[in-house]
Amino acid sequence: MSGPSYNTVPQTPTTPTFMGYNDSPIKQEYSLSVIPQSPLHFGENGTENQSPIIPILSEQDIKLKSRIRYLRLLTRLAGTAIALGTVSQEGQTIYTFLTTRDTTRGGRGPWAKQTELWSSIMMFALSLITALLGFGIIIAYLFSIKAANTVAGIQGGIGMAVDITHLIIWVAVAIAYRVAKAGAMDLWGWACSSTAKEIQPDFEGIVNFKNICNRGQKTWVLSIANAIVNVIAVGILVLVFKRSKTKKEIKRLTMT
Repeated sequence: MSGPSYNTVPQTPTTPTFMGYNDSPIKQEYSLSVIPQSPLHFGENGTENQSPIIPILSEQDIKLKSRIRYLRLLTRLAGTAIALGTVSQEGQTIYTFLTTRDTTRGGRGPWAKQTELWSSIMMFALSLITALLGFGIIIAYLFSIKAANTVAGIQGGIGMAVDITHLIIWVAVAIAYRVAKAGAMDLWGWACSSTAKEIQPDFEGIVNFKNICNRGQKTWVLSIANAIVNVIAVGILVLVFKRSKTKKEIKRLTMT
């Protein structure tokens, strides 16, 4: 009798069932992901993850945003406080002039015959406008940062133009106020002149020229301080444009 043909017998050895090799309920699945943050790393949806530099740029953006916000608030508070001081100082001087200009002693009045008021009015008006604008911005801050920025007009190129113009105006007014004193025909210059000292005894209890002279000096110093605050405000725009570049870079990396 011939043996069974090898063509009818399986040639591949079977896996023993008594060792339980095929009975394990655990099935391992391997994803397509490789080392995270590598160029070939894929997320759960099979798409490539965002650039690892985006979180770094986002953190920089948050820091710049916070820094800009606090610096703007501080400059606005400082500018408003200084402007209020200038309004108070120059307002008192103008009021004193208006209430005493018709007073006469010894055949003359306490002021120059051709008193120049333009420098005092200019300083008072600019300070008042700055103070009112500052109050508006601070009140807007109580509602939102966006509202405050809208009131201030500090959006992009317009904001830069507004801040630079404000700076130029304050510098020009401070210089003009100081130059006007040299002619001794304005309120500040006249109050500090030798003529005012000579006639002071005649107008004792009516006009105190020394106080007016000191107020003029304080007003000029405050105007310089306000100009410096505006320099800082213009400097903040550097941070604004830096943040703008950071946001554009984040958007570019997100789109790629």
